[in-house]
Amino acid sequence: MGRSLGVLMLGLASACLLWEGAQCLLRNYWLTAPPAVSVPLGLCVIIPCNFTYEQRHADRDAPLYGYWFEAESVYTGAPVATNNPRKTVQSYTRNRFTLSEHLDQGDCSLTIKNARKTDRKQYIFRVEREPRAKFTYSFYAVPYVNVTELGKPEIRIPRELRAGQPVNITCTAPASCPPMSPNMTWEGISEASTSGISAMLPSPSGSDVYRTVFNFRPSVADHGKLLTCSVSYGKGPRAVQTAHTFMLDVHYPPQTPQFSGELIRANRSLQNFSGVTQIRAQRGDSVVLRCEVKGNPVPSVTWVRGPQPPQTLQLVSSENELKLSSLTQQHEGKYECRAQNSEGFSNATFLLSMKLEDPSPWRLWLVSGVIGAIITLALTVLIIAVIVTSKRCRKGRKSVTGSSSYTEQPTADQSEHLPPPKDSHIMGGNEVLEMPEKTNEAIYSCPDDPRELHYASLQFNILKTIPESLSEEPQTEYAEIKVS
Repeated sequence: MGRSLGVLMLGLASACLLWEGAQCLLRNYWLTAPPAVSVPLGLCVIIPCNFTYEQRHADRDAPLYGYWFEAESVYTGAPVATNNPRKTVQSYTRNRFTLSEHLDQGDCSLTIKNARKTDRKQYIFRVEREPRAKFTYSFYAVPYVNVTELGKPEIRIPRELRAGQPVNITCTAPASCPPMSPNMTWEGISEASTSGISAMLPSPSGSDVYRTVFNFRPSVADHGKLLTCSVSYGKGPRAVQTAHTFMLDVHYPPQTPQFSGELIRANRSLQNFSGVTQIRAQRGDSVVLRCEVKGNPVPSVTWVRGPQPPQTLQLVSSENELKLSSLTQQHEGKYECRAQNSEGFSNATFLLSMKLEDPSPWRLWLVSGVIGAIITLALTVLIIAVIVTSKRCRKGRKSVTGSSSYTEQPTADQSEHLPPPKDSHIMGGNEVLEMPEKTNEAIYSCPDDPRELHYASLQFNILKTIPESLSEEPQTEYAEIKVS
């Protein structure tokens, strides 16, 4: 400890004697400055500095000059900034490094504009005022300037974005010197550019920052859109710009499912469909149903066949596809797509109907053959029946014709010579003819035959050969009559 203190005192004494004519009164020479400052590349930084010096060593009428040097060339090189017009500064710091204008008030702050990577150095301050107030503050503070890459503004969202719920999104950017104060705007959404409010706020790290707040009520349509916080330092061609763009992640419940898919015929032909809620298929077809539903987080999809009892179906792939192969009438019905995530639930129904089966050509041929055979058989039976009936009718007519002699009446000339019939009887002088009994050849009657035989009784006048006493008695005979 004593050795360290001795080294420090020796250093202070040496510093006091470095400049000719200077007397060292340490209690009156003092400087405060941060040990290090950081500045983004291209921006501006101010190294705050305050100093004191021994007033008795200076002439009040003499000008007060201050100098900032690179620590490595404080005694040999040109200053990087000074208010002494007779001194030349380093070329790479000209018009960029500036000493405070309030040096007489003890303000020795150094401003660095448009910071470059070559500005990463330690810097030492020196004061001069005639005749003897000349001092270099190398043993007090030697600020180090760290030049960093200019990063993107920091965007913070206090919680998850949900459709319909307002939220404040903040954008923070490093502060810069007043000539290069940042101009912050929101871009990407119509009202974003007018909703931002910029303000410089202290940062926990000690460096001032600028922050803008965007009051935002997200909607489903905002999900996936880009929102940009833009920061511009300075004006004109030398302005430094940076921005941070991010995609909005808006949570919302599943929307109404939309259907699409493919209908594959048995002959391998493919028919695509979309935006429909029903299709009609044929036996043997295959159908791939796809349920497309939007939601954030991504909804889980379940296919259910209804109505009662509901049957959960197996998905084909992660694309929410349901495949039905070799369709039959049993596949006909309603298929419900159910979608659910942490924000809500939605569903939609798809109707699958089957066409009536058209008979195949061989079935048509078989049916036609059977019908033709039935018709042929019916015609054959009908013809046979007609032939048999016709023969029976003809046989009946022949029997009637053979017995017609009983009904024929003799003419007037013949009646005088004909003997009375065997079966006739003379009753009271009247001759009565009786119908002979049926023979073995019975008369056959054909229904609805226009030539059918009918019997009727007729009355005839008595022939002149019969005695008049018998003429008043009518004679009964049978005759053949055709009724049409």
